[in-house]
Amino acid sequence: MTPPWIILGVARDAERADIRRAYSRKLKLANPEDDAEGFQALREAYEAMLRWADHRAAMAAAGVQVEAEGEAEVDRPDASPEPAAPEPVAPESVAPEPVAPVELARPAIPAAQLEAALRRDAELAREAARTLAERQAAAEEAISEEKAHAALCEALRAMVVDGVGWIDGKRTRAALEAVLASPAMDQLGVYERTEQWLVGLIVRGAPRSNPLIDPAVQRFGWDQPRLGRNLGGPVLARRADLDDLRPLKSTSHRRHRAYKALTQKPERFTTWKYRATPSLAKEVAELLALVRNQRPGLMADLDAEAVAWWEAYFAKPHVGPTGILLTAIAPVILAFALNSGGEGFSDGPGFLPTWAACLGTGLALVLGRVYLVEWPRIIWTRDRAATAPAWQRLGWAPAALVLAVLAILLPASTALTITLSGLAAVVLLWAAITGQPDRDPGHGEPFQLLPFLIAHLMVRPKMRAPWQVRALFAHFYLLVFWLFVVARMPGVSSQSPAPLLAAAAAFILGGQSLIDAWRASPARARAWVLAGGVAVTLTTAALFWVASPYPALRPVVVALAVSLVLLHKIPAVELREGVSLVRDQQMRFGWFGMMILFVCVQSLLHDVMPVREKDMGLVVAGWWVLGGVLTALGVPLWAERAALWGAPRPVVVEARKRA
Repeated sequence: MTPPWIILGVARDAERADIRRAYSRKLKLANPEDDAEGFQALREAYEAMLRWADHRAAMAAAGVQVEAEGEAEVDRPDASPEPAAPEPVAPESVAPEPVAPVELARPAIPAAQLEAALRRDAELAREAARTLAERQAAAEEAISEEKAHAALCEALRAMVVDGVGWIDGKRTRAALEAVLASPAMDQLGVYERTEQWLVGLIVRGAPRSNPLIDPAVQRFGWDQPRLGRNLGGPVLARRADLDDLRPLKSTSHRRHRAYKALTQKPERFTTWKYRATPSLAKEVAELLALVRNQRPGLMADLDAEAVAWWEAYFAKPHVGPTGILLTAIAPVILAFALNSGGEGFSDGPGFLPTWAACLGTGLALVLGRVYLVEWPRIIWTRDRAATAPAWQRLGWAPAALVLAVLAILLPASTALTITLSGLAAVVLLWAAITGQPDRDPGHGEPFQLLPFLIAHLMVRPKMRAPWQVRALFAHFYLLVFWLFVVARMPGVSSQSPAPLLAAAAAFILGGQSLIDAWRASPARARAWVLAGGVAVTLTTAALFWVASPYPALRPVVVALAVSLVLLHKIPAVELREGVSLVRDQQMRFGWFGMMILFVCVQSLLHDVMPVREKDMGLVVAGWWVLGGVLTALGVPLWAERAALWGAPRPVVVEARKRA
């Protein structure tokens, strides 16, 4: 068996400080995974040498000379032979005779032997004194090294946390290298305490501590497999955050503008620039929410004053740059258009009155949006959104459908038209305050306006229309369908536009809230709703044909079709990309084919079905919109068919979907 001092590489009579230094050096070279027995032998040798050092120190303090561990005992000249054990004597029945005390004479010690013993005692005393002095010197040296190490750590902490002497990352790394090169790092306790302290310093001192991450990870091996708990987990998470932050610093990144606004101190000129920059507030809000929800460690890399300014900006209603621009320019354009000559405008009120009227209308709309929509929405989001019941969050959806259906079914009258229009405005305001808009980038993409199409082709290839414009044009097919309804049912054209427009706008402004509620509902409930929707859609398609000759039934069928069209977009979010594209193209461009089919059918059936020929446009229009609805409901129902009877979905289907 290899002696412990050979394993550690020290002398047999090494002191505790030498043993600790040797163990620390050997520990850096040992890998428990590659040589578990060698690591265990190193630990046992270290503990054995510490016990032997403590034993020698205690015996030396008592004045007893101790042989080195492992040495065999040798005979000394002055050692007397061990007396032989007395032979046993059989006990006798008689009492022993009394023995008179004998006075023993002390043996005489030779002078040479006495002098040698005295010299040996003196040498032992000097050796003990020398050992004690060395031990005290080693302890003082260790204390001095620890004090110097503590001073270096304090300097690094003051530089990183308090900013004392901080200039750049190069100087910070130099301070860290001084700490790691300290002689006290050879002590195992100091090494472990420094490692733990440095983890807290890097996490707490961000962003000044960013230059310390890579050197510290390399020195302590936090990114390597370790035996036991890895203290560097928070530092590795911080490094991952910085890896995600690095692309934002590139000017080509789409969030660079928002990142720049959150990392620069707000000044008077920059804040006005922020207010005048279109869509900047939206980009900043998205980036701030992303950092807080997914990478909270990056909040230290943002400017605290800039974050506070943007939070105060978002906490109050405000008019965006687009609203200011439209309010300033639109009245001038309208005033010129209404007073630019021509017989129809020759007796007009004049440029200034027209401009004032248009400006007043624009200001009323802008202020109404700020104080009737934005301000209540902020209060709702802050105080009520998290705890509000479902009817307050989503009740606008059934209310909008009921108003649309009543506007179609009830006979037209002035009082009813005013009442339904007022209620429609209330429902629309309800959806705008409590709902979340569906900002799906696919909405209305084929219907980009001409300016955006020109910019897409010539100026900025990646530019796209705002989500409001895209969502509006995504409902273009509903407008085409309604034109056919009005052409065939003149009675509903006077009171239905306002409730229908309000219902469509409400489902645009609160669509995401409905989608979130749909996804959070149980799978079985979704499957039964889809099944009911498919049944109602097929029934409505049949009623379009059956009710064609009967004018009294047409409003009922149209009301069902409008309700299905407004509701089908909620489960349509579950469609795969290819199916969704087919449904979108069918809903958006199918009216071209509908017109051709209408002309062909009208020509062919002119003599065969003279009663129904006037209503074929309504029938084909209904089948056109219901075809897209059936696609949006039937495909998710087929995917959820197993949930109709409560059976779990097969694992094979899930695996195929993931593949």
